[in-house]
Amino acid sequence: MTRCVRTRLAVSLVALAAVSPVAMGARGTLTVPWVTGRSEARPFVGHPGWVEVFTKGYGVSTSARIDDNATFELPDPTKPVCLIASLDKFETPPIILGRWPTAPGNYDVSIPVEYACLPVGFPGEWDPKQKVEGRDLFQAFVPRCTQLYGVLFFGEARVADWGNEVHVMLHKGVPSDQPIPMKDQVSPDPGWEGKIDRVSTNQSREPWLRMGWRHGNMPVEPGQTYVLEVEGYRSHSGMHHETGAFIRPDKGDGYPDGRASVGEQKTEGDLCCLIFGNAHGQLVENHIRCEEWEVFIPRHRPTVDWGQTFVSHGQSLAGITCWAAVEGDGEVKCEIRVREEGPWGKMLKPAKVARGLESPARPLIRYPDTPAPLPGHEAWYKLPARLFQVAYMPDEMPLTPGKTYYVELVPTRPVMMYADGDFYQEGYAYYEGLKVDRAIAGRTTKHSKRWTLAMSIVTYANKNGTPEGR
Repeated sequence: MTRCVRTRLAVSLVALAAVSPVAMGARGTLTVPWVTGRSEARPFVGHPGWVEVFTKGYGVSTSARIDDNATFELPDPTKPVCLIASLDKFETPPIILGRWPTAPGNYDVSIPVEYACLPVGFPGEWDPKQKVEGRDLFQAFVPRCTQLYGVLFFGEARVADWGNEVHVMLHKGVPSDQPIPMKDQVSPDPGWEGKIDRVSTNQSREPWLRMGWRHGNMPVEPGQTYVLEVEGYRSHSGMHHETGAFIRPDKGDGYPDGRASVGEQKTEGDLCCLIFGNAHGQLVENHIRCEEWEVFIPRHRPTVDWGQTFVSHGQSLAGITCWAAVEGDGEVKCEIRVREEGPWGKMLKPAKVARGLESPARPLIRYPDTPAPLPGHEAWYKLPARLFQVAYMPDEMPLTPGKTYYVELVPTRPVMMYADGDFYQEGYAYYEGLKVDRAIAGRTTKHSKRWTLAMSIVTYANKNGTPEGR
């Protein structure tokens, strides 16, 4: 069966190679608002990654590198395309435009945010006059969305030799209110179900840190005031570190709906961070919440048969990204299919073909010996990884909210998938058609016997991909 599948895929790829959906000449920039509520945007410099476009229906992407200056160059589309962008270090959820370019001749891509405030200057060279230090940092904001999905915090490169880490939580009203517990979150650690109110960021030596919530973990009420808290790292030994942060002074051009505080000291400025939500009409069903928890490579031999189930809360599929290890430098593509229910369910059209793009910096394997590398396959546990991603136009692949679907991955040669020990509770990873609780054979992770493929799954909340409230 596998040989037939791969043969059909190879024939399809050869046929598609002769068809070019685009012509030359589209140079764009990845941008983000300087401050939410203000019209000015700036290039999101210092955060390289990959951008890809897909036409409607079955097809292979056209891809381009996003450079340190946040620019990319793609052929100019000759027919409607959808675009997906992923950054090397997971700084944001997948960035998806169901129709690109958004206007004739405008090839820029704006990162959708719920709140934004950027430090002045290039990463690592930010204005030191705006730097503050504290154990507890707060930013009041008023969301337009109904779900929060993550935070990117700009701050200290390291507070210890190993780097830096902070803990992020949300309060409703004022900082002194109790943090909001995460909802619908099943902890891998027994006894913590329904009690977790904060998410740790990744451990990093970069001057930014990120964390995420999955869909349903952090619902909010549009128009109400919330306070984001960034707490300095608390070690297992009880030490509470201060962390560096940047607060942009408000000179009449700041965020209009809130202010930053350092501890109990209010400031006349805004905390530099990005907050991601669903106001743009896309739901992040699953993504890697934090590498600090556990991203790893399963202790299985490489194969051409991987999968992941998920529950859709949206009306149609927007995009999928995942990471895998590949032996050698040769090209590898992966047909990504979606089925109803599970591995043997009805296949939905269209399938799309993802290119294996070199992802030089991630994923980070924090616990390389848990589980230990599979003997004879040590080369598969080394960077660089390959990024696979596909995007869909709104309504191109309709989904039923509340229904389970299966993402099937069929690469042109064996790959070793990355996995996440902080499992997605509404779905399971599959290996060669077997659910992980059957396939794992005692090969547990550091925290859990259950795991999820390191995969982001995004859906459109509404018909035609319209934003919330429209």
